[in-house]
Amino acid sequence: MYARSGAEVKTIAITELLGDGIGPELAESIHAIADSLPADFKFIPIDWSLENREAKGDEVIDEAEASMRTTKL
Repeated sequence: MYARSGAEVKTIAITELLGDGIGPELAESIHAIADSLPADFKFIPIDWSLENREAKGDEVIDEAEASMRTTKL
C-alpha cells in the first residue's frame, strides 16, 4: 500500500477484542478513523464476548494474549 505522498506504507496488525456493550459502536468508529489515515491497518478479530469467554474460558484469554504478543497491539 502507498501513502498519499507515494511512499510505501507498512501494514500494521492490531488485535481487536470484539466484546459486548459499546464494543460494536467503538469498533465501527475505530475502523472509520483507520480507513481515513494514510496507513494500512489489519485488524485481527478476537471474540471477547461474555458468551464466548464463558464457553471457552482460558482458551479465549490465551488466544487474545497470543495475538497481542504477536501484534504488540
